[in-house]
Amino acid sequence: MKYRLISLTTAKILVLFAAIFISSSIAVFSRFNNRSDEDRHYHGFTYFEGKWWPPNLGSEEVSYSNHGVSRVYKSEIVYILYGNLSHILTQTLNIQSSCLIYRFFNVALFFVTLTAILFSKVGEINVPSIGFVFVCIPRVYRIYSYANSDAWAISLSIFIFLLAVRYYSTPLFKWKSKAILLLGALTGLIFVSKENFLISLILPYSLIAYGTLKLADTKYEKITHKCIKTLILLAVPALLIASPLKIFYPLSQGDYKKLKREMKEKYAAEGFKPSNPYEASIKLKQKGYTYIKLLKEHPWIEKTAKSFWGYRHGERPEWIYIVIFPIGLLLLVLTLLEFKTASPTFRFCLLISLMIIGINTMASLHYSLHIDYEPEGRYLFPSLIPISLWITGKPDIHSKPQKILRVILFAIVYLLCIYSLWLFFWHKLL
Repeated sequence: MKYRLISLTTAKILVLFAAIFISSSIAVFSRFNNRSDEDRHYHGFTYFEGKWWPPNLGSEEVSYSNHGVSRVYKSEIVYILYGNLSHILTQTLNIQSSCLIYRFFNVALFFVTLTAILFSKVGEINVPSIGFVFVCIPRVYRIYSYANSDAWAISLSIFIFLLAVRYYSTPLFKWKSKAILLLGALTGLIFVSKENFLISLILPYSLIAYGTLKLADTKYEKITHKCIKTLILLAVPALLIASPLKIFYPLSQGDYKKLKREMKEKYAAEGFKPSNPYEASIKLKQKGYTYIKLLKEHPWIEKTAKSFWGYRHGERPEWIYIVIFPIGLLLLVLTLLEFKTASPTFRFCLLISLMIIGINTMASLHYSLHIDYEPEGRYLFPSLIPISLWITGKPDIHSKPQKILRVILFAIVYLLCIYSLWLFFWHKLL
């Protein structure tokens, strides 16, 4: 008789509620603006309370950052949705608008997102294991515990991936209309979210295309013809959602690029003005830096990697990273050893994931070189699912020792994650 210390379902429930408890505690007890730009996000949300359209560029009604920009102009629909949701709560339940309300919108989103991942059915892609990766990363808890728009973008990218996994075994032109419309709507929402999360569309759409070409029983010419109606149906909700903020608003401003430059010049702090930035980290390319020089003279890789798992300023002992990174490398090696025996679909996802991670990393490095030096791990969060696939491995691992080893490694990382959160939030921020 086989004896299992704890069932998989019980483990999922425990990590889910532990994650929400931790996230809620951080949201309630941590001081406002512990994230350096939470106040900017908060202003973006509160501006849209009772409003559905951004003001003209350069409006005196909004608050500007050192760079002379405002979240109100970011064309991110989450500010409008959260702002008006808060407004509805104020009007109907007399709940006063506050930063805590916006924090709990993201905590609730965390619950929905983790539940969707952890309790998805396992197929050729081990989706539930991605959820275990998420609860092992302290930075994820932090993002879903503060008032920001990053959490929204992460969840949207996950929902699109889950939809692709659910239907990829059916050719796109055979999808039900409601599934196509849902995919189009989620895609439109991604277009009016964090711009770097457009990269996250590559994996689900590649998976859908792979399934369509692989499983269709007709020639490619006929597939293309059959897909035209489907693609139109897909594009309609995407355009209806994305075009107001991405097309109509810029057109309504006249010379949008010129007005945006003037706004930055007017409101940016000294050293950040486009005409004469003198801050050491601004526009390094114009100061003679190349990618090689940047990597040689600045610890971009180290800081970005640490920030991806934890935080950017090194508020935890170095030994934690010394333990974490080799474990991640070992899990990666185990996946490489499984590559030949994995299903063709999973191998395809791994290869596409590798490409996404590369594009995402180069885009983040490009930002640090050409705009502002920020070795910021959250810029790589569009690669959360691709990275998770490489770490978790294939769903049908037949080797019992390898299964046990993976469980042990994940348990170690999870315990270090909990310890890290305790150390940082309870001992330093409260």
